[in-house]
Parts: sequence; C-alpha cells; structure tokens
Amino acid sequence: MFCLSIVLAGSGFLIGDGGQAGQVAGSASPPAYRLEAGDQIEIRFFYNPELNEKVDIRPDGKISMPLVGQVQAAGETVESLTSRLTSLYKPILKQAELTVQVRSFVGRKFIVGGDVQRPGVFPLIGSQTVLGAIMEAGGLKSTSKRDRVILVRRSAAGTPETIEISLKRQGTKLPGQALMEIQPYDMVLVDESGVAKANRFVEQNITKMLPVVLTTGFTYLFGGTVIR
Repeated sequence: MFCLSIVLAGSGFLIGDGGQAGQVAGSASPPAYRLEAGDQIEIRFFYNPELNEKVDIRPDGKISMPLVGQVQAAGETVESLTSRLTSLYKPILKQAELTVQVRSFVGRKFIVGGDVQRPGVFPLIGSQTVLGAIMEAGGLKSTSKRDRVILVRRSAAGTPETIEISLKRQGTKLPGQALMEIQPYDMVLVDESGVAKANRFVEQNITKMLPVVLTTGFTYLFGGTVIR
C-alpha cells in the first residue's frame, strides 16, 4: 500500500488558504535541465580529440569514460558534469579543457490531467504552450472549468510551484498565460466545474496519476517525501 504525503500550502505548493494558486512569474528562468538515463551526450576535448566520446547514459545513471572510468551523469546539469569531468581529467591531461553537449533527450515530457479527453504523459518535442498541451490531450470536456487550469511546475529549488490560468477569451483574444510555454516536467491540470478548493483538486489529480509520476521523473511533486 502506498503511503503518500503531498506537500501543499505552506511547504511546497504555493496555494493560499483561499484556495487560489499562487502566481509564479511567467518570465522566471526555467531550472537547468538535469540529465537522465537514456539521454545521449557528446564529450569533446579541445586538446585531446582522441578522447572524444558520444555516449548514452546507462540505466544506472553512469557513463564510461576513457582513463577515468565510471562517472555519474544522471542528475547532473551540463555545467556540473562539465566541471566534474574537468576535475577528473586535470591530474591526467596537461590541458583538460572539454565541453559536454546533449545530443538527444529522453526525459522531456509533461503531464496533462484532470477534465480532459485523454489525460496522460506526453513527449515535449520542440516548443509547446499550455493550450497546445491541452489540445494534445484531446481538448477540454463540456464539464471543464475554463477559468481554472492549474500548471504545476518544478522550481529551480526542485520544489513544486503552481500557476492558475484562465482559458476564457477576453473579447477575441485568449489570455496571455494560455500561450505560456510548457517546460519539461510541467503538469497541466484542468479543473472540473463544481470542484471548490484548488488544494483538493491538485491533490486528487496527483494521487490519481501516482503510477505515472513514480515512473516518469515527476517525483518532485511529492516534495522529497518518501513513498512506500
């Protein structure tokens, strides 16, 4: 049996006592992408091209590099892995200057849940908007509450933040937030008419998606809580 504790008001989700999701600045810089098992990366050495490698990160999160052996890559940013590799090669090479580039991603995905036609996990290919994400999930239902779509996003600190979005047109135009770009691991939750509390709505939908979030990298939604 799962023991689930979701971090909500006051210690994770920015949802106030009034049930409204706290506004997170849409212009805030997204957190740096963290490498995952299955991603392909290329390591190039400026002065030692014979050591250049193009490798897939293994299921255990490691890569095998010449001269230094096994190196943990999953969970690192490109910048932190570059720094780590540089420090490993400095005692070996005269000029340990290198770059790390991501050649293919496997971890770029997002969830659409709540009152949509086909809730689920979708790959994030290129750019995508909140409205586009909902359309990819089959669109809204007749019971969908268009003035409350909740976007759950991983902050730079690795904790969940929320943005409450309205899809109601303002004259002939959609609200600007409907065209906000989706980031990897975003969760778009479409409210159903009659659901009173934003807190309860978010909690119900994350609980419903539990098998998905445990297997697809969305564990930040639990605020570091151990699930057993």
